[in-house]
Amino acid sequence: MNDAVKIDIDKNSIENIDNIENDVDKPPHNNKPIDKYKKRHNNKPITKIGISPNGKYLVTYSEEDKSIVGWNIEDKDESPLKLDKSGEIDEICVSDDKELIHSCYIQYHGPYIKIYDMKNNCQEIKLDLVKYNQYFLFNSKSELILLLNYELINYDEIYIYSTHTKNKKWKCKRMYKILERFRTISISKYDKLYLLSNNHIYEWNLITKKNIKLLTIDEEIKYNNYDEYKKNISISSNEKFTCLKYKDKIIIFSVELETHIVSLDINNDNQLCMSLKNLIPLFPLLFPLFSNIPNSEFWDSIMKDKKEIYLSQSEKYNQSPKMLPDNIQVTDKYIFGILDGNIWKFDLEKMISNIKTYDDLNNGNSDNIIQYCYFDNNNQSHVIDTIHKLFKEVLLDTKEIKKLKLSHNLIKWKISIDEENIQLQVFKKINADIFSKYALPLPNYNSFLYYKKWRSEVKDNKELFLKYGVELLAFASKENLELMNKLFLCIKDDKELLLKYGTKFLTYAIKEHDLEKIDEIYKKCIIYFKEDIRNNNTIFLSIITSTILLLNKHYPEYITRYSLETSMIIDSLVYNIKSLNDNLHLHSLQYPRIINLFRSIWFQKYDQFSNYFYWEHKTMNIILAIIQILIILLFLPIYFVISYILYKYGFIHFTSEISNFAFLYFYIIDHVEIIYSERSKRTIPTITFMNCYIKFVNYPQNYNWFLELFKPQPSPFVQTITYDIYKTWDGESLINFKWNVYGKYYYIMIWIGYMTLFGCFTATATIPQQYISNDIQKQLLITSIILGFFHLNFEVRQFIYDPIKWISDFWNIFDIIAFLLPIYTSIYWLQTDIRNIQLLSFTCLFLNLKFLLFFRVFESFGIYFAIIISVGKQIIYFLVVLLIIIISFAHALYILLSPKDNFSFEKYTNNNDPNNPWNIATIYRQVFENGTFDPNSYMIQQPDGNTNMFVNFRTALFAMYLFLTGDSSVLTNWPYLDNPALAIMIVLFSFLIVVYLMNLFIGLLNMAIEKDNNRVSYLIQKAEILAEIELFYLLPHQRRWSSWFPEVIHYHANVDKTREKIKEMMEKSDWNYWYTDEIREMKINLLKKLNIQPVDETSLQESLKKVQDKQEISEKSIRQLLEEKQEKSEKSIHQLLAEIHKLQSKS
Repeated sequence: MNDAVKIDIDKNSIENIDNIENDVDKPPHNNKPIDKYKKRHNNKPITKIGISPNGKYLVTYSEEDKSIVGWNIEDKDESPLKLDKSGEIDEICVSDDKELIHSCYIQYHGPYIKIYDMKNNCQEIKLDLVKYNQYFLFNSKSELILLLNYELINYDEIYIYSTHTKNKKWKCKRMYKILERFRTISISKYDKLYLLSNNHIYEWNLITKKNIKLLTIDEEIKYNNYDEYKKNISISSNEKFTCLKYKDKIIIFSVELETHIVSLDINNDNQLCMSLKNLIPLFPLLFPLFSNIPNSEFWDSIMKDKKEIYLSQSEKYNQSPKMLPDNIQVTDKYIFGILDGNIWKFDLEKMISNIKTYDDLNNGNSDNIIQYCYFDNNNQSHVIDTIHKLFKEVLLDTKEIKKLKLSHNLIKWKISIDEENIQLQVFKKINADIFSKYALPLPNYNSFLYYKKWRSEVKDNKELFLKYGVELLAFASKENLELMNKLFLCIKDDKELLLKYGTKFLTYAIKEHDLEKIDEIYKKCIIYFKEDIRNNNTIFLSIITSTILLLNKHYPEYITRYSLETSMIIDSLVYNIKSLNDNLHLHSLQYPRIINLFRSIWFQKYDQFSNYFYWEHKTMNIILAIIQILIILLFLPIYFVISYILYKYGFIHFTSEISNFAFLYFYIIDHVEIIYSERSKRTIPTITFMNCYIKFVNYPQNYNWFLELFKPQPSPFVQTITYDIYKTWDGESLINFKWNVYGKYYYIMIWIGYMTLFGCFTATATIPQQYISNDIQKQLLITSIILGFFHLNFEVRQFIYDPIKWISDFWNIFDIIAFLLPIYTSIYWLQTDIRNIQLLSFTCLFLNLKFLLFFRVFESFGIYFAIIISVGKQIIYFLVVLLIIIISFAHALYILLSPKDNFSFEKYTNNNDPNNPWNIATIYRQVFENGTFDPNSYMIQQPDGNTNMFVNFRTALFAMYLFLTGDSSVLTNWPYLDNPALAIMIVLFSFLIVVYLMNLFIGLLNMAIEKDNNRVSYLIQKAEILAEIELFYLLPHQRRWSSWFPEVIHYHANVDKTREKIKEMMEKSDWNYWYTDEIREMKINLLKKLNIQPVDETSLQESLKKVQDKQEISEKSIRQLLEEKQEKSEKSIHQLLAEIHKLQSKS
């Protein structure tokens, strides 16, 4: 309910509400005789029951009488339908339009369905796509869902038919295939599919394509025993909750929180009583799960108001049954079930009342409040509007006690307010007080700001906190730090509250730099992840990954901690090792795998017609098949290409019908795969891990399609591309998944588009004029302009999205030059008809280099491209320093060597300026026969700009660059003895730049290369490419496809490589990066599974302590021994001296 107002109503006031306008229907209490139903099945026991999706119509079936009876829930019976006694019915269901469907078994074919329109004399309804089905139902949209299981090839198919047709032939509108050894448990009317695989139960939403793991079963389930385990599993669900029963346990799963919220034991009556009293809205979901369980005092007391719709025996029960009814089904008002061949009917409202009464009698509870009254926007919009208006006016001025009145129809509402309370009173217009109760204002910033009671009410009431916590947190984070701390204490130990508000609290703690709260939430998420390993425990890890951008900005050590701590974990009880293909190392996958086959519906109909034609006209079918194969052989290459494309994009699928045109393709492909698998493929032990980055690749679901083209909302994957993520297998498997699912296909298309631009322009620029006509040349130039603008469009969008990031990325600057130059050059050529050689040469240069950059996505090339960029980023400031020094020397030499007087290169200038180009130009003198030469110049070579490059400051810079590269000729035109300043400049430049800084530069390059010469740099580069494809090449709705952007990803790993990786991590002390006992236990289990001796840190510390103790003991003993020897020696010396002294005295 949105913005619902909750009012507690006293018992003393409830009698006065009878005349309030209320459109809610009361459940009928029909006490009509029930004898008229006795003869419907000729007093034979009822074995099956079916209720329409919205609870309007009910049908029953008697196996002995072979009859079906239908009536609506209000006890208006319909004419019975008698079936052929030779057929046996396995399942039965009915739609709200009284369309009956049942299954019967056909020999050699299996289960088959028949559909009848019970409104039109049981007229039979056909399906345009007929299949032999095991399971069927009508969903809430009155669509028919059929399930077909292929046990031999281990997959299920689902067909969904539209029932809104005029010709009594329903059309298939959707098809799905379920792969990877998943077995279907059931399907709900809300288009939710429940699957069983190994020891996991999953929920797959056919509309949103979202899957959730509901439960992990303690014991491992073998594929051949699935049907046995399915008998112990029952599931009931709606849009908000899923209730799952396995053996004696019931788990209630919240769709909003994506985790289980309550666990029940069906054998514990006290727990059931307390839980059901608090879960009244979920009672219609829970009760079907209690089918056919032993009866007890608790169940007998709440089911005392029953009524048998049909009795096969002549008298009613005089004692309580031993078991609860079987096949329990619930509508909005009633509960139906089968017991001993009888249909039992219960009033839902009375049963709920009995639960409350039973709890009060047994627990002695007495409370003046007998019920809650909710005013819902959907049902009482006029009431909500009235109350909203009153509260809004009251909150305008909170300093005074105010009283306001509003009227609606026959009711008068009055609100009075003081500092602590708001009183809501409801009157008839004749001023008779209907009821009066202190109420609370609607949740908003002002109500929390001015009324303390509202804050404590929401904080202390979990139900209200779950409903209004967002508004309270927004208020507390801005206005009341003490309240924020109290709220933190509330949520950290409550799983539901932590799931709903954990992300907001962690975000708040990071922004406030509260390390204690950050660490507390982090540890709680890890602990709850391990505690809830049987259920959808992964959602707790999403609290951490959703804030990974802020952690990377403020506390990157937590990303390192999380990446290492959650590396090689699994979301199940045990690690599973299987023998799989040897090329699946770090190959990612999703659970479950469901393929949408809606494109192949027409092919399926064609295949069905081929099957019909085969059985009806076998000889003609063989003749047509031979003719078809002969025609195909004539065009075999084209046939294979077309068939591959059609199969790749889901337009055709495997067929065994020989007359089907695709039969030959699949026949050849299957045999080739068999031969190839036998000769080349081998299997190796492979272990499956879970990628710990939960919801890391998901984009916000609410978006504006137009704004997404220019300012797309990013995912955490796009925003956080760091070394710590991609140094683990989780990061690498994530890249592999994205690349294999969509990345490589889009990259190839981008490459082909660029190659078209590259080919058109280079052909125009390179082919001589005599070999290409002007018309073709113009067409190629126009094509280059169009393609150039097409590629430039993506660069412009990247710049609009994040200008700073775009400028800081070297590849983007390079790309835009590569796209702008062919556009400008082509336009210039077309407009002026001038072939500018300089423009053409630079354009072709950048186009060729851009072509080379496409190879960076391949690991062999990509590592070197990653090194080039990463090294450049590390030494950029060193290059700036080097450039400034070169500019300084260029400036100094420009002042020293530039001409003092005016001169001209065209006219000889004779002066005494030593820097005059005419004076330093090459001079030729005449040499005589006697070896002497004429002192006057015979010939002077005309100088140019290269004679003295310091005439201009730009050429002076270039001269210094040449000198840096080893070309000293630019400074050899001056005698060094006559120019000591020049000699000093050369020595300084040579030592400082050429000798010292250049060698330092080489050393820095070696260090940078050593640092980035690894696969992690390549993976980061590949992640950036994928992020660019996601944001600017995928359409907004494609970024929301759950098959491309799943919440949870798993991946395979080679067991031998896993052992090597763990040993490598142990050597680097990364494997012992544990902060919680829960993860430690999981990692130790993995080591045992891989037969690796775990490193016991405690024993290592004890051994080290023993060694240290022994060392201290040995040092102490040596010290004592030396002291004893020293004392003895000193003592002996003293004795000797004393004897000498005695002898001297005697003498």
